[in-house]
Amino acid sequence: MTIETGQDYHTALDLDKIERVYFNILSNAFKFTPANGSIDVNLSRKGDSICLAVKDTGVGIPQEEISQIFDRFFKTDHINPTGSGIGLALSKVFVEMHQGTIAVESQPGKGSTFTVTLPVKQTQADTAADIQASVSVAEADVDELKEVEALETEPHENAPTILIIDDNPDIRVLIKSILSPKFTVLQASSGAQGIRLATKYIPDLIICDVMMPGIDGYETCRRLKAEEATPVLLLTACSLDEQRTLGYQCGVDAYMSKPFDSEMLSARCDSLIENRKRIYSSMGNTAAEPVAEAASQKSVPVHDIDNEFYQRFVAIVNDEIGNADLSVEELAQRLGLSRVQMYRKLKALTNYSPAELIRNLRLRRAAQMLKNSEMTVSEISYSVGFTSPSYFAKCYREYFNETPSEVQARTSKME
Repeated sequence: MTIETGQDYHTALDLDKIERVYFNILSNAFKFTPANGSIDVNLSRKGDSICLAVKDTGVGIPQEEISQIFDRFFKTDHINPTGSGIGLALSKVFVEMHQGTIAVESQPGKGSTFTVTLPVKQTQADTAADIQASVSVAEADVDELKEVEALETEPHENAPTILIIDDNPDIRVLIKSILSPKFTVLQASSGAQGIRLATKYIPDLIICDVMMPGIDGYETCRRLKAEEATPVLLLTACSLDEQRTLGYQCGVDAYMSKPFDSEMLSARCDSLIENRKRIYSSMGNTAAEPVAEAASQKSVPVHDIDNEFYQRFVAIVNDEIGNADLSVEELAQRLGLSRVQMYRKLKALTNYSPAELIRNLRLRRAAQMLKNSEMTVSEISYSVGFTSPSYFAKCYREYFNETPSEVQARTSKME
């Protein structure tokens, strides 16, 4: 490391945030500099600014990608392709909080130089207030970035997802290392953040610590259970029956004491998730038609389907019932969610995928029309959004165990 001597480097800044910037840039340099390469850190004073430069002899960045590396979620084969695409974006926000800049110069095969420039500010009360004001202005951006950074990746729609809520980063890392081979693992460092992520992504299981600052594990569980039926496993170092009773009163599904065995934790997670699937499976055989029928009539369906999100989904499908081009992606966009988020929410509520629900709603509408209209089978199939009468007949038979023609014939005899 090189520091220009004879200069004053005192300035007002948020130490934690600038340390985070430095760590991110330096860690990238170590990751992408091969053996026998070099990394040079230089601190200098230029007029009223302090410059920190990290230069490496790593793989470098293609010119066409340099303008994008500070964008949120941007990933490249050269800047941590398995990461979240958040580190450099978060660094940029932190630097700009201090009215500074961050820039990069790079050549493929020759390395990169990241330069952070910060204005010199005296540590006076008014200057400190200015910095705090800048931090407050960007707070929403930072919260959003931290949330995605905690996720590392959006959960896959078909993979079981577990949310870990614990203020201890070492515990989160440990649990993730145990569970990540089998599950998508989300992380939250507080009860408040955990509630936000649980509401947003509907995990299959939540593992929550009891003792946390702010919203503790019991209150977190109580709030989660008021909104979702996701099973909650509480981690605790206390074995008192009174404490466990309090947890069960808040809706806890299971307890596990610290320290815990890794195989026991994995097996407990498997059991809780499988039990949830069995419940939905047993409900699915008896509740499939009532759910779809109630949805098509816009009445209150069974087993907790009567929530605002589901009714919004049903309303859109009913309004677009004849639109054969209605896609899952369009529905998600109109609901203000990603495709994966919508999938997981609907799957958790109904045990059906969005595509299955759309098809079932179309078929239920067709069943009403077959009994109450003079339209042909082909006309009805097109009017409810099917592009092929033969495919419509096939789906109708699988769902109702009879063909559309048989329904019309039976209806005619009754008349």
